[in-house]
Amino acid sequence: MRENHKSMYTHAIPGVNRIDEHIRFTQAEKSISHFGDGLLPGDKLLADAANAQQRGRQTKLWCETTTRIGEAGVRDAYGRRDAKIRQWKEHLNKEVDKLAQQIQQIEAVHRDLLRSRQYLSNVARVSEMTAEFRKQIPDSTEDDVGRLQKEEMTETIKVDMELEQCAKDLMGCQRQMENARKALMTEVEAKALSLNISRRTQHAEPLLGFPYTPADHHVDQIYHPDTEEDWERNLENKIQKSVATRTEASTCNLRTAATVKDGLSKVANAWYKTSKALQEAVQRDEKSLFNVHNRLRTINENVTSTKQRLDSLFDDMRIQDRSKVLQLWRLQTLTYRPGADHIRDAPVRRLDQELGNIEKRGTFINDGLTRNKDLLGKLEEEKLEQTLVMERLTKKIYIERENCLGMRRTVAVEGVGLKDYVTDL
Repeated sequence: MRENHKSMYTHAIPGVNRIDEHIRFTQAEKSISHFGDGLLPGDKLLADAANAQQRGRQTKLWCETTTRIGEAGVRDAYGRRDAKIRQWKEHLNKEVDKLAQQIQQIEAVHRDLLRSRQYLSNVARVSEMTAEFRKQIPDSTEDDVGRLQKEEMTETIKVDMELEQCAKDLMGCQRQMENARKALMTEVEAKALSLNISRRTQHAEPLLGFPYTPADHHVDQIYHPDTEEDWERNLENKIQKSVATRTEASTCNLRTAATVKDGLSKVANAWYKTSKALQEAVQRDEKSLFNVHNRLRTINENVTSTKQRLDSLFDDMRIQDRSKVLQLWRLQTLTYRPGADHIRDAPVRRLDQELGNIEKRGTFINDGLTRNKDLLGKLEEEKLEQTLVMERLTKKIYIERENCLGMRRTVAVEGVGLKDYVTDL
């Protein structure tokens, strides 16, 4: 009868599935049971019922207290776990934000790099066009401008190759950071889902034992099949990899900025050296052209004066020819006069003397004509040569000043220390 009461009363307590052998009775309860053996059967039955009711109240109170303590422990364990998950979620979100900022910086540096490469392509295009223009110069030879221009094109191509390698490094860093951000965002989503599950199940009846063990919570192990220490260590490794990736990206940014700065400075240096050499060549050619113009003016003046002298000498030659004919006629008349018998008298000798003077002067005039004709021929040859030089210099100056320097003015030169160069082309 007593065993039946114990079994029925025990099962009547909600949440308790224990057997009565686990209940410890006090010495007073045992004494009451011992002294109750002398009572009447009815009184003994009432005493046993009262004793069983008292033990049931104590057992119920103990079970409720134990259940309340267990539920509080489980609730505290859930709270600590949720706090830790929120902490990791905040940490992951901060790292994701830092990765996003670093990705934006990488994209900005990559845009600047593309703009610098576009600028270098414009510089290379202008250099090639300058070389093509200079090939049109008549009798063009290798000079300092051509040598500096080759160095400029070589430097531009070299810097562009370095910037291309920097662009590849930036793209590699960006892919690594995007992968790291994707992995961390996956972890953030897993933490958010875990918090959502905990929030939905925090008021449910606890089905698990106390204390809280993550391995016993199968719902919590959907995304983290390992222990709590393992996934914390995994998260720490992912964050360390993310920090290392951000550090590498920052170093790549600094290295790219330094490469761009140094490369643009080298290109600007070569550019201004070539432009300055072109400007000096144009100034030299202008001075040479000015001298050629002066020489041509002098040659024209000499040609004019020589032609005037030739005209004067031709007039003198005609006068001398008429005087010679007259003197010869006089001499013939005196020589063959009647009765003279070819006597060499004073008039004849005087005519001979005048005729000799006329012949000497004619010889002098002929020599002058010959010299002036030779001089006129040399002047004409020199004039033709100076005219060809003038045409060649004019075309060269036009090509270098209007085409080459005019084309180079269309490029806004970028670099460091531009005030050290002559920028007024």
